[in-house]
Amino acid sequence: AVHGLENFVHWHTHNKQIPKETSNQSDKKLLQPHAAVSPVGLTPKDIKTAYGIQGSADGSGQTLAVFQLDGYLASDIQAYEKAFDLPNVPLRNIYVDGVTGNAGADSLEVTLDIELMIALAPKAKEILVYEGVNSTQGVINIYNKIAADNLAQSVSTSWGAPENKTLTSFLNSENTIFKQMAAQGQTIYAAAGDAGAYDNGSTLSVDDPASQPYVIAVGGTTLSTDS
Repeated sequence: AVHGLENFVHWHTHNKQIPKETSNQSDKKLLQPHAAVSPVGLTPKDIKTAYGIQGSADGSGQTLAVFQLDGYLASDIQAYEKAFDLPNVPLRNIYVDGVTGNAGADSLEVTLDIELMIALAPKAKEILVYEGVNSTQGVINIYNKIAADNLAQSVSTSWGAPENKTLTSFLNSENTIFKQMAAQGQTIYAAAGDAGAYDNGSTLSVDDPASQPYVIAVGGTTLSTDS
């Protein structure tokens, strides 16, 4: 297939932010950056409790990878590790198509992905952060690089686009790469999207690449840390 001649598909992140008014903190506290404020949200321990992750499920010795279409600030990751007393998991940035790794408008997604991977796999050998361009050609190039390198046993992506808005030739190119990953023993997990059965926001539709046959789709969940 030939890619890169169109620009009507834009991959989007899959994260939801809790509105400020649902926080148990007052606006006054939120405006005081140096105040002693308790974290809002789920700690690494909370997440493991909610999903029943116990024992030796800590990523020990594994090389992991995340697919990204933006950069991040290393200081944010370090602050997260320090806040929750997590080990400093080595990160290796792998830039595709000449990107520089600068944190842009979607850096929140990149930061979130890396932090949660560290939270659930604190003993991972290394996390490879593949960063590239948000375009059809860019997406294909990043996935192809992950497959060609064949370094990571598990790969995670939280970026996607409605399958019915994506070219068949692009989907076929992705499928070829994911088939190679499967043959090499690489497992790829993809967020299924934030809109249930209506991924494009209006009609019954699914999210690519979670909809791919060689990809494990990870659906949204509502968590509770009490019984």
